[in-house]
Amino acid sequence: MTYIQRGEFYQEQAFSWIEHNPEKWLLLAPMKIFHTFTWDDISLSALLGFDDTNFARVIRIILTEGDLNKALPDSSVVEKFTYLLILVISHIYFFFLTVVLIIGVYNYFKLQESIKAINLILMFCALAILMIMVTVGAPRYKYPVIILLMPFAANYLAKKFKIVDANK
Repeated sequence: MTYIQRGEFYQEQAFSWIEHNPEKWLLLAPMKIFHTFTWDDISLSALLGFDDTNFARVIRIILTEGDLNKALPDSSVVEKFTYLLILVISHIYFFFLTVVLIIGVYNYFKLQESIKAINLILMFCALAILMIMVTVGAPRYKYPVIILLMPFAANYLAKKFKIVDANK
């Protein structure tokens, strides 16, 4: 099959499944958001030489089976340690960033700092999140939303730690 034929085939299969399972499709929406915004290993695994490695799968194997060799086969102890250290640090940073983004947006509404340009940015973020919920939830689709919301996080942190004068 060509890419176009394969795309049409999968699109037809998806629409058929949604038509026969609308309640399951609606129940998947929150899971798509969770899946999109909780993992951030889209490129780090490949950059570290673990091309097809899924960090969530690695963590699941370590926690359920306790087998680091099964989780990261064909790698040295140093490679395993480096992979886990970098991915864990990256996820801690990502989770911190996500929490600060949420708090920043919350504070924007709490302080009622309504500005039309900012409301437009939030509208685009809301539409992007809605599209993720309606279509497919994958970690790579969160980046436009996060980039648009970073000024909220920066504003919150600047005010919280008095980096700038909030009265100006």
